[in-house]
Amino acid sequence: MTETFLVLFIVLGIVAAASFVFKNDEAKLAPIIFAAAAAGALAAGMGLRIRELVEGPFAYLDSVLAVMAGMLFVMILMYNGTFELLFENIIIKKRSAFLQALLLILLVALPGIFTGTAAACVFTTGTMVGIYLIKKGVEKYRAVQFVSVGALFGLLLPPICLPAMITVVSRSGSFPASFEGYTIPLLIIVLPALLVYSGMSAKWIGELEAEPATLNSMPSRCIIPIAVVAVLLFNHNFLFKLMPFLGYPLIFFIGTILAVLLPAKKANVIESSGKAVGLIAPVIAVAFTVASALEILTLTGVTGKLATIWYTVNPAVFTAVSMAIVVLCGVFFGGPFAAIAAVISSYVIGAIAYEGNEMLLTALSAALCTAIFMPIRGGLIASTAAAIGADSIDVKKIISGAAFPVALILIIGVIYALAYKNLVFLIV
Repeated sequence: MTETFLVLFIVLGIVAAASFVFKNDEAKLAPIIFAAAAAGALAAGMGLRIRELVEGPFAYLDSVLAVMAGMLFVMILMYNGTFELLFENIIIKKRSAFLQALLLILLVALPGIFTGTAAACVFTTGTMVGIYLIKKGVEKYRAVQFVSVGALFGLLLPPICLPAMITVVSRSGSFPASFEGYTIPLLIIVLPALLVYSGMSAKWIGELEAEPATLNSMPSRCIIPIAVVAVLLFNHNFLFKLMPFLGYPLIFFIGTILAVLLPAKKANVIESSGKAVGLIAPVIAVAFTVASALEILTLTGVTGKLATIWYTVNPAVFTAVSMAIVVLCGVFFGGPFAAIAAVISSYVIGAIAYEGNEMLLTALSAALCTAIFMPIRGGLIASTAAAIGADSIDVKKIISGAAFPVALILIIGVIYALAYKNLVFLIV
């Protein structure tokens, strides 16, 4: 047992120290997580386990292909003028304050729906909205909070949610599970928070005046690719017994082809593809290296030992405790460290709860998403501030201002955990 916890301490200790030093910079943390996993195998006396280090990420390959295809679709929409046209159609009209806030937050979240990542939200539509808010005189911390919370919603909104994919796939160890059927549970988790935060933001969004139209010459045909993808995603998740089961990568590939053929303005496909890869690469690298770490922890018996220790514990209690741990890991050490804690917990959940563990894993995924939002050093909020040019923002003030919607997400997650057997019907 001593050796087991020594290996766990080495892996987590290296990642925690690096997270603190590099302020949750994913591009720098990915190779360190990989090195930490290798160090864990060496500490266990098993040598340099290249096979397991490389084999682990293959469990996430299907999920990552969906994310990459979605990211390519998003970047084409970004550079062919589609997002620009959607944005203008929101800001040129004076609506009710609540509806205006809701539309803006959904625009920020839209890239996350297709990619399952917060970075896609922040560096595309989030940048548009954030810069617009600051130009309209909105306080910088409010603009950063609005975009960051929108990115959190985009991260959670189905059907693509990379943190949930990581968590779900990790439950089965060497036999990866598919990420299917989680659309309704994820939607239920995020909708109350989305509506509440829109209401909170409406107080100051309603003070913004409508902007003059500048894109009248842009053809509205560019909306067709989004509409087609939306229909295909609905069929994939709810009409799969009646319609062809295309899979997410093919759906987004179809959308990308249509976006190239039906642009609002000309876009360089090669350049857009390169930017898509550059933007998503650090996120995918972290996901892959987290998989390597889990594979090494499984090889060395760490996850098995933890499952044995917790085997007699009520799965609901274990999940609720794991959620709290994951959130705290995110606050103090950042998203990548929280992801490692989440996949370890996911493995244990898969061992101690067979029936209904999908709802337990959804609850754990919600905690991981909020952990990605809440780091006090670096992370999502810092990236958002840098993207929209907001200097010297108070991260704690931003987090505290969004505490209520974040708490709603976690409360629904806890409800999922406590009533997991009765709620498994939501998985379709």
